[in-house]
Amino acid sequence: MTELEISRNKAIELIKIYMSNLQTGNLSEILKLYASNSEIIPDAKASITSKQDIENFYKETFAEIKLHGDLNITDVNVFGNVAIVRSEEPADVEILATGAIEKSYFRELFVLTKESEKEDWKIFKYMFSQITPQ
Repeated sequence: MTELEISRNKAIELIKIYMSNLQTGNLSEILKLYASNSEIIPDAKASITSKQDIENFYKETFAEIKLHGDLNITDVNVFGNVAIVRSEEPADVEILATGAIEKSYFRELFVLTKESEKEDWKIFKYMFSQITPQ
């Protein structure tokens, strides 16, 4: 296996780990996946840039909803210490306050980076949009 294939596979694995922890609400494990200077760019909201604000974003998310989805990684590109991963996820979004289930579809773009050559991939930029399926 080439270095590029190994790097690509590790990028895919990071996104799978992220999604698994997102669905189980594992805040501490999600936060470990982010780079020190990361940013979340959510649909229809201001960007989130500080570590504390990223933690608060996930705390609020986990208090409000639970995701039940099927991750589909649609594209992975690796350029040295940067990887770009695109995914889509049809999901049932459980509204915890009411127990209602809403059908949704998430489109996500992850920019991953390695903060040093010896480190694994970390999430540098995470952008997502959510649409209601037709």
